[in-house]
Amino acid sequence: MTKIILILFIAIFSVWFVNGTLAQGNAIKFRGNPGDQVQAKDSPSLDISGKEFTMEAWVYPTGVGAYIIIVNKENSWEMALHQGVLMYAISAPTWVWWGQGNVELNKWSHTAVTYDGTETVGWLNGKKVNSTKENSANINPTNEPFNIGWRPFDTHYPFFGIIDEVRISKAVRYTKDFKVPDRP
Repeated sequence: MTKIILILFIAIFSVWFVNGTLAQGNAIKFRGNPGDQVQAKDSPSLDISGKEFTMEAWVYPTGVGAYIIIVNKENSWEMALHQGVLMYAISAPTWVWWGQGNVELNKWSHTAVTYDGTETVGWLNGKKVNSTKENSANINPTNEPFNIGWRPFDTHYPFFGIIDEVRISKAVRYTKDFKVPDRP
């Protein structure tokens, strides 16, 4: 059975430091401030290595920036928006930003990135928007914390908007265009 790691805001909320505000339900609203942060301490369940991986989240951006971070595990994997374009980086072993696909402001979008050991693919609203075969090694696990809506280094690249239903999986969840989940 494929081991899947499901990150739910409410399930591990007690280990996070949150300055963001709760949006409708369990989503978290970020105001683009460096103090808006969601962080979970390093956990073996988040030290993903190997060649199967998916990171995904629902996002509702309300502003743009050079980079605004959706999820981050520093020096291992990261997903962000760069001037409204979905971007991602996975350290396997190369750390290079890739991406494509415009994420609209003030609208919900499902973002995902998969890695199968030979190809890294960006997905936007169930459609493949970009892929690269730059990496072909195991993902580099780190002991860094898991972050949502920011990163702990440089200028933090804080998110503007709402992030909901973040899921990190030790499996390739999508291999072709898919119907976007319409339920939690």
